[in-house]
Amino acid sequence: MSSLKDIVIADHFTAKLVRHLLFWMGQFMFWAFVVTGIFVDASTIDYLKGDLRLHSYFIPDMIYTYVVAYYLVNRFLLKRHYRKFLLALSALTLAVYVIFLFFRFWDYNMFESSREQKLLMIWLYSMKFISLGPPVTCAMFLSLKFLKNYHRKVHENKSLIRENARSQLGLLKAQIHPHFLFNTLSNIHSFALTRPEVASDLVSRLSATMKYMILDCEAPVVCLDKELRMIKDYTELEKVRYSNSLTINFKIKGDVSNKKIAPLFLIPLIENAFKHGTSQVLTNPWIHIGITVSETCLSMDLRNSKPAGLMARNHRSGIGLMNVRKRLQLLYPNDHKLMVDAAEHEFSVHIQLPLFIAEPAPLTNNPAIAVALPSL
Repeated sequence: MSSLKDIVIADHFTAKLVRHLLFWMGQFMFWAFVVTGIFVDASTIDYLKGDLRLHSYFIPDMIYTYVVAYYLVNRFLLKRHYRKFLLALSALTLAVYVIFLFFRFWDYNMFESSREQKLLMIWLYSMKFISLGPPVTCAMFLSLKFLKNYHRKVHENKSLIRENARSQLGLLKAQIHPHFLFNTLSNIHSFALTRPEVASDLVSRLSATMKYMILDCEAPVVCLDKELRMIKDYTELEKVRYSNSLTINFKIKGDVSNKKIAPLFLIPLIENAFKHGTSQVLTNPWIHIGITVSETCLSMDLRNSKPAGLMARNHRSGIGLMNVRKRLQLLYPNDHKLMVDAAEHEFSVHIQLPLFIAEPAPLTNNPAIAVALPSL
């Protein structure tokens, strides 16, 4: 199948030569069938030898077709010089028509015939020129050529879209790493001088988290249990910062084993809950994280306390939430849910993502996953 596709759309010399030979062989077989029908005997073969002569039909067909397809179309039509194209096409058609009739008169030795026989010959082969001649052959050739070019353009556009998606995903993920690192290093800095034992524990957790982000998250999908473990570590990192003043309710329901997910979708939302919500609340801040895992999808309900007023606008314009929206549109344009709501003292996010079943073979070799999840 790949060799057939290569012959149809490839640009190297061998593929082009095979395409053109197949076209002209098909032309000969088609018109031979039109002339003889399904009956082939000695008389029809003799007729073909006389009526389908190479110089009479195929040389005019080839000259007309190649001049139109590779000169007039490129020189005038594609540059939108329509008037020049029509004039050149008319002149070429007239010239080839004269050559065609000349060869027909030559084949049947009609130059010395009577006037009536010449007129009959001109009328007969004029009709053949119109119905079976070079213009018809050229139209079929151009149709196949334009169809091939259209197929190639569609294939190239799909490749460009996939490459563009990969590039955008790479940029979006690159924004997550420094953003997460900046927030956590700020926490470590605040404890480095006053509580070094806490800072040491934070460094250890940060090391494990960054190792996961840098190494494991290079794949299009990651193990769900590792992703959730990283989220748990992050919440513990933030919990140390707030000491006992922050109430965190973190619950996971469902079986997380043997499942995979696109990485780093949930952590930016949880970061927003800490950075733009809880950190601004002076009394009794709280965060509720509820994650439910089914066989085919993961859903997270995230709620956090927030101050009333204009400061809550940061929730909707933060880097984390914008990145999540963009990545969802790139990876799951029709297969996700994201709902964001802000009440007076509470901010809530509901997100639902597809999950993939872990298999013995790497999921990156699965064509379906490769299309749905471009390389991050």
